[in-house]
Amino acid sequence: MRTIIKSIIFFVIATSILRAQTDEFEPGSPYTIFGVGELNYSNSLRTRSMGINGIGLSGDYVNSLNPAANYDMSYTRISLNGKYSFYKYSDATSTGQDSDGKVDGLNIGIPISNEKGISLFLGFNRLSSVGYQITQIEQNTSGNETRFYSGKGGLSKINVGLTYKLANSVVLGAEYNYAFGNIIDSKKIDFGLQGVTNTDIRKEIDLQNSYFKGGAIIEIGNLVKSKLLKDLKIGFYYQTKINFNSAGDAIYTTSTSTDTVRITGEPLEFPASFGFGISNKFGNRYIVSADLLMHNWENFQSTKITVAKYENSYQLGLGLEILPLSESDVSYWNKLTYRMGVFYGKEYYSVNNNDINVLGASTGVNIPLTNQNSIDLAIMYLIRGKNSDGLIKDENLSLALGFNFGELWFLKRQEEN
Repeated sequence: MRTIIKSIIFFVIATSILRAQTDEFEPGSPYTIFGVGELNYSNSLRTRSMGINGIGLSGDYVNSLNPAANYDMSYTRISLNGKYSFYKYSDATSTGQDSDGKVDGLNIGIPISNEKGISLFLGFNRLSSVGYQITQIEQNTSGNETRFYSGKGGLSKINVGLTYKLANSVVLGAEYNYAFGNIIDSKKIDFGLQGVTNTDIRKEIDLQNSYFKGGAIIEIGNLVKSKLLKDLKIGFYYQTKINFNSAGDAIYTTSTSTDTVRITGEPLEFPASFGFGISNKFGNRYIVSADLLMHNWENFQSTKITVAKYENSYQLGLGLEILPLSESDVSYWNKLTYRMGVFYGKEYYSVNNNDINVLGASTGVNIPLTNQNSIDLAIMYLIRGKNSDGLIKDENLSLALGFNFGELWFLKRQEEN
């Protein structure tokens, strides 16, 4: 246990150092220039390794998306995970690459009554990430005009929730969330002309407010008499919109002066989202799960310098989990849990009248350390956009690491002889 705790401390410190060594504006996808950045729906490495968000997948883990899915824990669960990402982006004429490490979240789940399906869970997770640096050169009659766009920040959330089993086959979950964060966007224009003052605009916005999530899991396997469907579950979730309270500064810099304009009360509505999922266990070893998540962004109004056309978005995923063999005399490799999946979606913005689609695949493994403690390893790869029609092709390879503890709060002291 001491070794695991030391590993976690090293993991958090190392990630912080990696981030501190970056430029003022953090690396990330160029598409985080739009809206509130890249959204993180689920921070569980189990579900992310399977290419899903886990809307219909319960079990001995903390589900950070559907609150109802947390009813099925047998032990107290504590999980911490993060990732290191490699970014490659290209347009019709050039390419670039970067890398960055982030801690994604800490989640705790406490089963109170397995019979009544009561579990308490809480967490601190990343909700969105902003990190981009873009250079654009435009030719005009007077010469070349160079524009530099950069940004950093994002949103985080603190959550607490509870589950309860209404009947033999229906579980409900509710969750309170407090979201907060800071987004900084900068735009610099170098006109490349003597006697012409260059432009430097920096916008800093602080955001905060509360929102709620509700979910349900229906155990279809308890309602039908079928061996094949005895573990079939369907899940639903709904997240209310977030009417962010926003305040910040717009800073305008010229060669002779710097003016700061205070921004207060500028509205920013993070829209509602909903989704459903399904999962089933086949035999003793195979779990298949799929889900669809939808987000209504049509009426979103951005506070950022760069404005895009915002549209409804969705993400569809399909995943497989291969459980370890239960026999005690099997090889080490048969004691591991293997995961894999694929996902496809449409982002919540369009550029040059083109939808920005995402296609990706993921895989991972759970490595047991003791009966209730383990490490998750995952690899995720995605492609966003394309390098034609004036767009950017964004490729992202992420290596993720997670630590899982069981019953850490309830370890019994050894009796002295």
